Amino acid sequence: MKIKLLLTALILATISLNQSCKKKGAEPVAYTKIYDNFSFIVDTTNGAGNLTLGVYEVETDIISELSAAGFTVNNLTSVKINEIKLEATTPGQTLDYFRRIEIQLRNLTSADVNFATKDLPENFENNFVVFSDEGVDLKEYFKETGLIFTVSAINELPIQPDRLNLRLSLKFDVQASL
Repeated sequence: MKIKLLLTALILATISLNQSCKKKGAEPVAYTKIYDNFSFIVDTTNGAGNLTLGVYEVETDIISELSAAGFTVNNLTSVKINEIKLEATTPGQTLDYFRRIEIQLRNLTSADVNFATKDLPENFENNFVVFSDEGVDLKEYFKETGLIFTVSAINELPIQPDRLNLRLSLKFDVQASL
């Protein structure tokens, strides 16, 4: 009788523990991952054409963030743009030099993907541009520990007389579930 009672208690405790673990692990994770204050300087140019404005390498901590919530990178369901902002930081400078700005992403195991593009009109008077989600899911890129962002542009005007100081801020919506 004692063995039967002990066995029943052990089974109930195992079921209860199993259910509580499932509840914690089953809760989806969603948060915004921010990479900001990437500053770079674009040297003066005499002509027009394609330019690489800057390259930004980051070590991502998404693996540890997901691990803290009970997930692995294999549980990533989506990584998409929340907001990307490129701005000229020197007072009086604008982005009027450029007709098109693109942002690419790569890592050690994946090819470049162009995930953000903005066409700018002539006489663009703003000192910043905001990119929005183009529907590109970047989850496979974020499964690696290192990311490389490249900002490139097509300029129509020479960048003169001063160099152009730019800052890039990137925000991504990250989602994971079992």
